Amino acid sequence: MENILIRQSFNTGIRIAINIGISVSRVGSAAQIKAMKQVAGKLKLELANFVELEAFAQFASDFDKATQNQLA
Repeated sequence: MENILIRQSFNTGIRIAINIGISVSRVGSAAQIKAMKQVAGKLKLELANFVELEAFAQFASDFDKATQNQLA
């Protein structure tokens, strides 16, 4: 059975396999090559920023154009 790690995502219809913010492994990033670590690090940061902005968007509606573009 699939583990549901984020209730909010599940309730909105998103079925994720893992939550990169809390997921851990025995090997971790030590098994990744340097280029992969750099790409993954940037993607994790971008995803975290988007999730935070998306959560904030639930409570506010007056966004500048750049924020609207990020949420689109």
